[in-house]
Amino acid sequence: MASEKEKMLTGKLYDADDPELVEDRRRAREFTRRYNRTSEDDRDCRQRMVDELLGSLGDDYEIESPFRCDYGYNIHVGTTPSSRTGPSSPTTSPTTSSFRGIPRRWYEN
Repeated sequence: MASEKEKMLTGKLYDADDPELVEDRRRAREFTRRYNRTSEDDRDCRQRMVDELLGSLGDDYEIESPFRCDYGYNIHVGTTPSSRTGPSSPTTSPTTSSFRGIPRRWYEN
């Protein structure tokens, strides 16, 4: 039988109160709180945090604060940005996005 997390990740009905999912949301909230408190100048620290939280992040990207998400591991950021606002991602099934970050080259000039 599939776990509630497996059901969620495959787009099936699932129980959000499952202890594993509750813990995953708590972990993501803690990560995003810490991330949002870091300085935008501390890019190395921010990159390490994003690498640990998100499923994947395209090359030359940085996520702007404030950033919020439910789980994180199901977010996959592509390589073509179109938004410079801090994202909020309430998605539960795997999401591939090309607008959840900004390329570093936009503000490193």
